Amino acid sequence: MRQLVWIFRWMNVLVILATFLSYLAPWVNPEKTDFFTFFGTGYSWLLVLNILFVLFWAMLKKWNFLLSLLTILVGWAHFSSFIGFNFSNSSNQVETVKIMSYNTDGLRSLVKRNKGAQERIRSQFFNWLGSEENPDILCTQESGWTDLIKNNTELKYKVRNQGVTLFSKYPFLNQGSINFKNTRGNAAIWADVEIKQTILRIYSVHFLSNKITKETEELIENADLQQKQTWRGLRSIIGKYQRSASIRVQQAQEVLQHIQESPYPVVLCGDFNETPVSYLYKTLNENLKDNFKEAGGGIGTTFNGDIPGLKLDYILTSKELKIAQHKILKDVDYSDHYPIFSIIELK
Repeated sequence: MRQLVWIFRWMNVLVILATFLSYLAPWVNPEKTDFFTFFGTGYSWLLVLNILFVLFWAMLKKWNFLLSLLTILVGWAHFSSFIGFNFSNSSNQVETVKIMSYNTDGLRSLVKRNKGAQERIRSQFFNWLGSEENPDILCTQESGWTDLIKNNTELKYKVRNQGVTLFSKYPFLNQGSINFKNTRGNAAIWADVEIKQTILRIYSVHFLSNKITKETEELIENADLQQKQTWRGLRSIIGKYQRSASIRVQQAQEVLQHIQESPYPVVLCGDFNETPVSYLYKTLNENLKDNFKEAGGGIGTTFNGDIPGLKLDYILTSKELKIAQHKILKDVDYSDHYPIFSIIELK
């Protein structure tokens, strides 16, 4: 028993060290060094391990639980990006706008070989979209079959570029796009929309994907630490992630520069392909606020694929806007991402 406790004590130390390395990730630009980036991505898993160590040492009535507890508290700002404690509701006395962001994975689940199944799933999807949250603005990434949405909902106005789409019930006063350099399938689009006498500039963005999901799933399924192939696969995954992180920072800086020139309050929606413990998130969150932190509740993960614990999708807003409600719709299963939904109060 004593030897087992000694092993767990050193495992706890390693987890704490890795957690503090993750805390540095938002402060270090991956264009300069990508060492901390991978630790930041793993923060949610490190958080779970720290919580387990707190419980483990508390059960043994040993003071060691304080080490992981203090580690969690030091990173409370990151903790609150993943775990929300807000369960607020919209006031009926003010005008609001309902905004949804959704990486739809091309709406592949709506296109089936069996015609009967295809029609049934499409009907379910549009019933959900039109009668459940019924957004006034819908921002999608990896958009496919966009005419289906336009023709089957009240979202009659659309702007699209590079698989990124912005739908609206209200006409656009102005619109445009930001084409990122050296990448395909990623872009940012924007539109100025007048909603109940308030003009907002809405952005839908999709920053560069890591393209490691399939490779990671195969590695997890076939992992053998005694095989060189496993270690080569792991190095390949880390390398791809770190290279794409640098490009995403460049893309985010282009979007931020555009946002800073906006004459109107801003709503930024999209799939950032980064967790809140990242330099990219910190860069944007310094200028805008995260609706999940403002009004969200529960666990904030938004990725619905085989890699657990990832929050990649966001709605960020200008700091003068009030967020009445924010939800991650985890009962919706049409993509490998969950849709996220905010109600924003209008002045």
